[in-house]
Amino acid sequence: MDNIIIYNKFKATLRSDGILYYQYSSDTTLDLTDFENSVDAYIHFSKGKTLKVLAEFPEFSSITVEAREYLQKRELPAIAEAIVFKGLSQKILFNFYKLFRTQNYPIKGFQSKENALNWLSKY
Repeated sequence: MDNIIIYNKFKATLRSDGILYYQYSSDTTLDLTDFENSVDAYIHFSKGKTLKVLAEFPEFSSITVEAREYLQKRELPAIAEAIVFKGLSQKILFNFYKLFRTQNYPIKGFQSKENALNWLSKY
């Protein structure tokens, strides 16, 4: 059975395959607190181990500048991180985010959850 923590704007699930899956709400703006909560969920589920991460952002969800800057610089290890997004504006922001991130693990954007999981399975 999967382990789940439900927050105000997202749900964090430790899947049976060991991937930490963040499913963000649609029609919302995610802020710094939301991503601080996502780090807390990672720490809770990882129990000191490094995890693979899958984050899914539905169409019409967005991230504040403060939250994006936090994500770019947070010092949280991961084996690999796959980001699923539906909108063109999300893709553009993701490509911008990748330019400034300081983490050294692989990250890649996808338009489908299936493709993201296939990519994560290689790590």
